Amino acid sequence: MTAAPHLSGKLAQNFQENPWLGTVRSIEPFRPRWFLTGYIVIAVGLPILLKIFGDPQPTLVEYLIGESIYLFSVGLILWFAFRRRLVICDHGLLFGPTTVEERYSSLVYDDLDITSLTKIKRFWRFGTMNVQWLGNGSSLPWGTWGIAFRTLPVKAKDVRGHPLSATAPWADIYIFGTRTEPSEVVEKICRAMADHGLPEALYAPALREPPVPLSGRKKDLVRQLPQIFADQGFPDS
Repeated sequence: MTAAPHLSGKLAQNFQENPWLGTVRSIEPFRPRWFLTGYIVIAVGLPILLKIFGDPQPTLVEYLIGESIYLFSVGLILWFAFRRRLVICDHGLLFGPTTVEERYSSLVYDDLDITSLTKIKRFWRFGTMNVQWLGNGSSLPWGTWGIAFRTLPVKAKDVRGHPLSATAPWADIYIFGTRTEPSEVVEKICRAMADHGLPEALYAPALREPPVPLSGRKKDLVRQLPQIFADQGFPDS
């Protein structure tokens, strides 16, 4: 299938390698509104403080050279951090890039635990809630708004492929930051799942429920997001 006109570069290439995705409906970039403001504050404010309190004081030429290198370094780090995109397609999701080579991960809607789709408020607090082993392609837990979901749980197997009954079903857990309140993103995903043929009863709660305001406390993870973490071995107290 030919990639949509608005796709380019590695994203278009990854899309072409997954023709089962159908057509692209929407591309959701992970770039919080405070991205530019934060860059200016960090890139300009910190060197000024270092110049004020640093010893010895650099010459003007040394300062300009150091500032240029610093600006480039900070910009490069933030550019890599905020390049993650969630691509909503007819039959699944494409997200990433997950590597320096700009590979993207993909997920068909049939493998997504639809009942786990959740809107998140205070998205940055994921970083203090001991969320580990997130699915490859998840965005950094920065920003105010986001969404979270997981794949359908499966039983772990031994080297011979036999189910390990003593282990809980495990699932890949994904989190993505959104620029604004995540209702619009969730609505786009649910609309695509409906056209894919999934029953409305499964994704209706995701449309209806308001964003969950994360507390940032590890002990609240299962209580606040039971549909994602209740059976994944995370502590509930």
